[in-house]
Amino acid sequence: MRIYVLYLDVYFLENVLLNLVLLIFTLILTGRRIRFIRLLSASLIGGMMAILPIILRLRYGIAYILLILLTGLLVIIIASGMRSMSEQWTAMLHFYVMSFVWNRLFTGLERILGTKYTLCAAIVTAIMGTVSGYLYERKQIVKKQTIYDVEVAQQGRKLTLKALLDTGNGLREPISGRPVSIIERDVYDTLCHQTIQERYRVIPYHSIGKEHGILQGTEVDELIIWREDEPYVQKKAVIALYEGKLSGNGSYQMILHTGLL
Repeated sequence: MRIYVLYLDVYFLENVLLNLVLLIFTLILTGRRIRFIRLLSASLIGGMMAILPIILRLRYGIAYILLILLTGLLVIIIASGMRSMSEQWTAMLHFYVMSFVWNRLFTGLERILGTKYTLCAAIVTAIMGTVSGYLYERKQIVKKQTIYDVEVAQQGRKLTLKALLDTGNGLREPISGRPVSIIERDVYDTLCHQTIQERYRVIPYHSIGKEHGILQGTEVDELIIWREDEPYVQKKAVIALYEGKLSGNGSYQMILHTGLL
């Protein structure tokens, strides 16, 4: 009979590193910004929650499953700041699928190599994941001030304009969680004078000096973003209508959500 000795400190560290890697790739796959303070906080909480069943001597059952699901939801919310339930469940699906694969991999490594070398592998993996996250975030920053040619299609008509891709735009449609771009209302009115009732949307937002703002929005047939002569087509895109000018010098008339690219 083989007896396995579990060291809580090593198990905690392994789970912190594993959570760090899994959360980085979850944020990349879901197109969210990587904030390393949030990421580290979520990883530490995930590590503490991982040893909680051992301390409480929880057996596999309903309580254990609920604790695991609660842990996943908690670390996703802390790391990403997601508010939409659909986004949270999508991120949790990514997180747990990758978690299952990594756990199987590290369990096999631990049996073959032992705890010492498995911990080294976890550290190397965490470093690689952190570097990947850093490079991804740098790429997002580079994209921050990029202006694209965009076409908005509605009811058989098309409007061509300039749009800024801004990582500061975190607007999402509250029900579906779809990303929301912002367009000047005067510009949109040249395409469609009236908002179709069935496509009308209300977009809540927060900004400095205004905690609970509301923007009127609508769903358009297509939003076509031209990037390096290649069109990125978003069907049934949601846009918010802004009363005023988005650019002081008129260099763009729309602000794109980074989730569209």
